[in-house]
Amino acid sequence: MTEPDELYYWIQVCSTQLRRRANAALTEVVDLTATQLGALFIIHEQQACLLKELAEALHVNGSAITTLASRLEQRKLVVRERSPEDGRAYQLTLTDAGRNAVERAKPRLKAMNYWLREGFTPDELAVVLRFLTTTVERAASPLALGDSHE
Repeated sequence: MTEPDELYYWIQVCSTQLRRRANAALTEVVDLTATQLGALFIIHEQQACLLKELAEALHVNGSAITTLASRLEQRKLVVRERSPEDGRAYQLTLTDAGRNAVERAKPRLKAMNYWLREGFTPDELAVVLRFLTTTVERAASPLALGDSHE
């Protein structure tokens, strides 16, 4: 059994392995990384998305989202334009190519999620999901990693 003090180690290993596997699987289908495709899915769900909202949804900083948006724009998957509500802000909308990438990726993402759930009961998955969402919330809070709780 894994010791509680090894939890962070296993989260890191899991994150690295999942990112590597997801990127390989998605690159094969749509030639996009998981982060790039995640951005397209968020923009797709919202119809149009402010850069700030996209950064918050992906849990990345402003410079990372600017770089990501530029790459998606260069590949003609999104269009960046001034927000009609706030002329100082920019929003992203999907192009036909961006919408096509989202649709082509859906079966692969469905298979990946099935693979992740396989062998676990709904109750076990609920605990895992609660753990993961709580961990993300804690990591974003002021009382974060490095604070002593011995």
